[in-house]
Amino acid sequence: MKTYKRLTFFQNKSRQKSLIFFTKDLNNYFSVVSFDNYSLEIINDKRSLQIRQKINRDIPKIKTFLRQANIQPIATWIPPPTLGGHTQRIDILDNVFNLYKHDVDEQVLIDFIDQAIGIYQSDFISSVIRTFNPLFWAKETLDYLISFPLSLLAHAGLVNRNKVEESTIWKIIKLVSQIIVVGFGSV
Repeated sequence: MKTYKRLTFFQNKSRQKSLIFFTKDLNNYFSVVSFDNYSLEIINDKRSLQIRQKINRDIPKIKTFLRQANIQPIATWIPPPTLGGHTQRIDILDNVFNLYKHDVDEQVLIDFIDQAIGIYQSDFISSVIRTFNPLFWAKETLDYLISFPLSLLAHAGLVNRNKVEESTIWKIIKLVSQIIVVGFGSV
């Protein structure tokens, strides 16, 4: 998985924009809808359904951006004693339209997204430097060449890419490739 520390200037800026627009969509959505206090359901109208559709389409991309910024939008939900049940960890991005049922304010999700925006903004100068650094591109190229056979095997269904990338042997291969890049970079 590519973390925010491996993004170019263009990717960093694009993610900041996407996260900001997603936050605006969330604010628009929650300002338009109303809630039924009895059934704990959201009452949508035509405009809110359009915004909701856009939010649903953006969630996978936003989840990736948050994960790559090391942000986990998780809230702990303790059911009321009258209902009983176990304490649950809830991914509030997956449950964005059920936050009301879990007594989670939508601002909690917006706070997680704001944290990710802050991480991308604080890494902005570094991303500019990376974009114009030949060693960065050499490392990216070498990483691609090394991981290409793994990608082919994973797409063919012969290996589990996540397990291989977490293995010690794969980590050693990646380390050796990084040493090679640094070695060639200093020549």
